[in-house]
Amino acid sequence: MPLICKDFLPEAMQETLYRLCPGLVLVPALSPETSVFESNTAFLVTHLQTVVAVVNTTDKGEEGSAILGRPIAFESVRVEKREMVQPPVLLVADLLRPRWLIEVR
Repeated sequence: MPLICKDFLPEAMQETLYRLCPGLVLVPALSPETSVFESNTAFLVTHLQTVVAVVNTTDKGEEGSAILGRPIAFESVRVEKREMVQPPVLLVADLLRPRWLIEVR
């Protein structure tokens, strides 16, 4: 289910997603602040077993450039910080491995 960043943030949308129980949520974003994206991703992964990918483009701060969530027992949410990923790049994440394998190309 694709959502724009503004739609992913409100608590009412989290309640709607809880009722819909999607298997995959994709969110393009342009935000200097990503803590709410991280907490919403963690909620969906933990409570709904949803795979979540938030791709954020911002030049400000040390916020997340990519927030990836998947329903596994450990490190279910991974945040790739801006200083680790300088655009233009392609992040490739293998969601099936027990540990995160993220390539920067």
